[in-house]
Amino acid sequence: NFPLDLAAVEAISIDG
Repeated sequence: NFPLDLAAVEAISIDG
């Protein structure tokens, strides 16, 4: 779950 959550957060941060 950690990698998935981190990936999602990073993607959102980069996208935002």
